[in-house]
Amino acid sequence: MRTGRTLAGAALALWAAFALPAGAQDEAGLAGRFLVAEPSIADPRFAETVIYIVSHDDQGAFGLIVNRPLGRAEPEAVYDRLGLDAPDAGDPIEFHFGGPVEGDVGFVLHSREFMTDQTLAVDDGLAVSGIRRVLEAIATGEGPDRAIFALGYSG
Repeated sequence: MRTGRTLAGAALALWAAFALPAGAQDEAGLAGRFLVAEPSIADPRFAETVIYIVSHDDQGAFGLIVNRPLGRAEPEAVYDRLGLDAPDAGDPIEFHFGGPVEGDVGFVLHSREFMTDQTLAVDDGLAVSGIRRVLEAIATGEGPDRAIFALGYSG
C-alpha cells in the first residue's frame, strides 16, 4: 500500500504545482490543456514533464505525459506482440512514457480525423484511442494523420 500512498502524494504535489489561478477552470475542468511541471517538482516520475489532460472531473483526472520518449520499435515487432498483421512497410513507432500508472497499457493521442466508437474526443483537434484500434487502422491505411503512442498514464 506504500506505493499507492506515495503515488497519491506525488499526484497531490503535482496538482498543487500545476494549480491554475482561481477561475481559470471551466466546466470541462482541465481537459484539453497542457500542464507543465514546475521546476520545484522533485518526483522523477513528473519532473520536467508536460502532461496533456485527456479528462478531468470530480471523479479524477487522466492525462498522458507527452515529452518523455521511451524509444522506437519496429512496426513488425509491435504488431506481432499484439497478434496483429503488420502493414507491408512502415517507420519505427516511437513510444512515450505516458505516466506511472499501468505502464503495460498503451494509449494513442491522435488527430481527430480518426475516430472509432471507442475513441474519446478531447477537444476540437485531439482524441485518445487504445493502441490496438489505432494500429489496426494504420495497417489498413485508415489511421490518424498524427499520433503519439504512450505506455502508461498519469491519473
